Amino acid sequence: MSATARTDTTFARETGTGAGADKAERRPSMRLHSRLHYRLQRYGMETLAIAFGIVLAIWSLLPIYNMWMIALDGHDDVFSGAIWPESPTLESFRVVVTQDSGTSRTSGTSSATASTLVWASCS
Repeated sequence: MSATARTDTTFARETGTGAGADKAERRPSMRLHSRLHYRLQRYGMETLAIAFGIVLAIWSLLPIYNMWMIALDGHDDVFSGAIWPESPTLESFRVVVTQDSGTSRTSGTSSATASTLVWASCS
């Protein structure tokens, strides 16, 4: 081996250039991101996914809660702004089931029948 080859190898080893540089970059202390970084990133993403799921569940259930509260309110208490009705009542359900909205039962039945016949004839 010549003196210049030995010098080039020594220079490459000391400066980190050449074939031996790859091994130095693969050492754990020389890596760009450690295992801890990736673990924290994974936990962070899982936390964000759970938080997004909770927000999505609230977003989806809030209209159902609102409909239920309006159904339990009396006619005059619908726009009171209370989170829970002071005197919940099932009066709204009685009105719907018995069709006691001021019109006769036959007019409600006949209009439902007529709309069904119109729909059936159009399709």
